[in-house]
Amino acid sequence: MNILAAPIQEYTDASFRNAHAATIGGIDEYYTPFIRLERGALSRRSAMDIAPASNTPANIVPQILVASAEETHALLDILADNGYSRADINFGCPFPKVVKGGYGAAVLENHDAFRSVLEEASRHASMRISIKMRLGMSDAKAALALTPILNDAPLDKIVLHPRTALQQY
Repeated sequence: MNILAAPIQEYTDASFRNAHAATIGGIDEYYTPFIRLERGALSRRSAMDIAPASNTPANIVPQILVASAEETHALLDILADNGYSRADINFGCPFPKVVKGGYGAAVLENHDAFRSVLEEASRHASMRISIKMRLGMSDAKAALALTPILNDAPLDKIVLHPRTALQQY
């Protein structure tokens, strides 16, 4: 059994991950809170959080929040430049501000964007990609329509929240 540490925005940053690994340990993968481009670049806070020098555990999986192939390409390049070989794409965040911006669970409703993000991710052969997603925005069967796209993507794993975005947390 693998034990994965889920991210919580504003809490599970590099300081938390380092302290947890040093005092408790036992985690197979630590997922970072999501990072995204802000005005075309990483925020200073996100850049510091994923910097290899800031992280003592070797088993960090950065989580990215994207809505387009271009953002996916840029963020995966940044991660690769920082020595990462894993990335997790967040298609599950139900937070209203995130969804209103077209990110997180909102991408599940835009099949073209969903497909283009996964196609771009698959072009980064050096990266193992996983995704986190929900059943849909409001329809619990919406994820079934995405099955053909998921089947075509070379994903390492899929984490499925068994609820819709409207059901929140």
